[in-house]
Amino acid sequence: MTARPQITEQAFESAIEAHLLADGYVAMDRAGFDAEHAIFPAVVVDFIRETQPKGWGKLEALPGARTGEQVLTDLCKWRPRSTRKTSLRWCSAVCSNP
Repeated sequence: MTARPQITEQAFESAIEAHLLADGYVAMDRAGFDAEHAIFPAVVVDFIRETQPKGWGKLEALPGARTGEQVLTDLCKWRPRSTRKTSLRWCSAVCSNP
């Protein structure tokens, strides 16, 4: 009988990360991660800004410089009650019809 190799959580996480990176995922700087809300705020705001430029412009007319902060606040309130797909629809709707 052969002994089972010892697998650590860190080794398991490293294997998953290596697989994802090999399949096109991009590594993120952990310093930008908001653990309380489980998101990368700057990435989320940049994504919405880049994919919904017209809607973002309309949103900026409301809270101005606080647009990103307000969008993240609203998204974090909405997200626990919804799926990722619904959250993306919310982002699209907010940026299309502010």
